[in-house]
Amino acid sequence: MVTLPAMEGWTLAGKSWRIRNGADQGLTTLVAADGRSSLIYRGSSSLPHDLRVTGWDHIGDPDSASGYIFDCFQGHPEAKLFSATDPSGNRSDFLHRLDLALEPAELSSNSYVAVAPGGHWMVSGEWFTMQRLLVFPTPLLNPLAAAPGGDLPLAAAVKLDRCVRNIQGAVFIDERTIICSTDDLSPAQCGWPVPQQLLQIELDAPLDGNDRQGIVTCMGQLPSGPPGVGETEVEGCDYDHRTGDLRVVVLPKTPLGQLLVVVYRYRQTQLAAS
Repeated sequence: MVTLPAMEGWTLAGKSWRIRNGADQGLTTLVAADGRSSLIYRGSSSLPHDLRVTGWDHIGDPDSASGYIFDCFQGHPEAKLFSATDPSGNRSDFLHRLDLALEPAELSSNSYVAVAPGGHWMVSGEWFTMQRLLVFPTPLLNPLAAAPGGDLPLAAAVKLDRCVRNIQGAVFIDERTIICSTDDLSPAQCGWPVPQQLLQIELDAPLDGNDRQGIVTCMGQLPSGPPGVGETEVEGCDYDHRTGDLRVVVLPKTPLGQLLVVVYRYRQTQLAAS
């Protein structure tokens, strides 16, 4: 049986199941111009064929803003790829060539994208142990971004006060607060009390294209289970600003997990009690 650890400041409000191949990477709440919303999932089957045949082999946790969906891809050792899908369904791709002048050099892993409120800036990150997030101008929403088909520049970094490991998803709660889901199975490396953490990053100021400082705290452990029975892999996350729902995709490492993923829905404790 899967245990549900306590999450500081958040209360479990429900869970649902989705077909694995279409939802095992992440999700985002898409709000259309008429105010209607829908949950958009990404999974291993979501990778567009034209990108797959040109060497892109992984799609990460998406985000959305102003009716656009933003995706991230990896698979080339010297670059990563972002895409923006407009409300009409047209996709534009933006190549980012790795900044090897960074210290340490930028990695090609691209597990998630999170757009800041206002839509002008987005953050992404790198796999393994890191002490930064990367900041980019948001394609199609920021004039500093490249034209469709062009190269997307790195604008800045969020420098974290302590390290994080294996972030799978990220989403802005407000202009200075980012929530991250991790699949960190070695928490001692960064000094966290539990594995597979839900982390909160508090920025010293809203993103504006300059470097920012970020204070990281651990909110708790995402759902796991007894060794050999209910182990899970944590994937992407999403926050619905209209309802206050925080969703996290978790992949059971059981026979059921070959077919389905679990989507856990949390609400801030004061909202859940009202």
